[in-house]
Amino acid sequence: MEKKQLAPLCRALPVLLATLVTLAMLVTLAGCGSGTSAGGGLTIADETAFSYSESLDENGHWVGIRALDYVDAFSYLGLTIPSEVHQITEDDVKSEIDMNILTYYEISEQVTDRAVADGDTINIDYVGTVGGAAFEGGDSNEEGKQVVVGDTELFAEDFLEQLIGAMPGDKVNVKVTLPDSYVDESVQSKEAVFATTVHYIVDYDVELTDEYVEENMLDSYGWSTIAEMEEDVRATLEANAIQSYITNYFTTEAPVKSVPARLINYQERYMVQYFEEYAAYYGFESIEPFIAEYESVSSIEELADKYYDNNLSSATYYLVVQAVAEDAGITVSDEDLEHYLGSDYASYEEDYGMPFMMQSALSSKVMEYVKGSAVLA
Repeated sequence: MEKKQLAPLCRALPVLLATLVTLAMLVTLAGCGSGTSAGGGLTIADETAFSYSESLDENGHWVGIRALDYVDAFSYLGLTIPSEVHQITEDDVKSEIDMNILTYYEISEQVTDRAVADGDTINIDYVGTVGGAAFEGGDSNEEGKQVVVGDTELFAEDFLEQLIGAMPGDKVNVKVTLPDSYVDESVQSKEAVFATTVHYIVDYDVELTDEYVEENMLDSYGWSTIAEMEEDVRATLEANAIQSYITNYFTTEAPVKSVPARLINYQERYMVQYFEEYAAYYGFESIEPFIAEYESVSSIEELADKYYDNNLSSATYYLVVQAVAEDAGITVSDEDLEHYLGSDYASYEEDYGMPFMMQSALSSKVMEYVKGSAVLA
């Protein structure tokens, strides 16, 4: 009944991991998931285990590659950032607060005195059976699932609609036909009954106050008032917009003569590693059925072709980053590692390796260097 939804791929395909870097992701590939192939395909055997630090040296540079041999000299200091890029509107701030901050705090009230209506966010539990027998993924395990009536992305069609008119506290037997792509193959396309309990309706139309901000966000964000929150969010959005502009400039405007195949191959192998981890997380025994369901491709080679343009953009970006570092003499110190990756950066070394962490910090330092000279139009 419940089809798990993937996190956005755009956040995971770039090499720079969010767990390692406190800044916003440096590589934001527009149109992630809709890339078209210009060629590609894996060049290292699939059975070769991927390492985040493979092909990187102790300085975070690509082994044996002088980036300035592949990137002609170009002006990266004093870049003019157009006003439409960095000017943040009140709507931008509100949307960021509503969608990416308050959703984690669930500022809401539980409504129990009216019936469920289409579009409502409701809290439910369910136990599904086929022919009286339970099946994989059919039980909410009494965790209180929060769902939106009308959402057919995560639930079988017409499942939630059958709860319209129910009162909080009601128990409803929801009858649906499981999709032919359901995770438990033994019950695909079969009739299922879900004994569903409606706990309450969620009302998000609750006023945000300075008191709530101080009580819930002071420790994590340093905000004690709504005004402080809005000011900080505005500054962050502006910084991210400028950073995205510079990232795009590096990948589309820098005079790159060619990109070594090894860099593209690294991105492809990183991509495969990502999909393998997600496949395991969602209970798939191998990557092939997972990418068939979520990416509509039948093989790893087709997946590499689908994301070739994205992987080429990432490879280009990190080549240009290294070229700027070489040209400007930018290196990474222990203090830089702590500044960009956090005081506990050493705890990540076993999983990612020091070369990868050095590259992550170098990317952040180069971006900070270029941003520092940018001119806002």
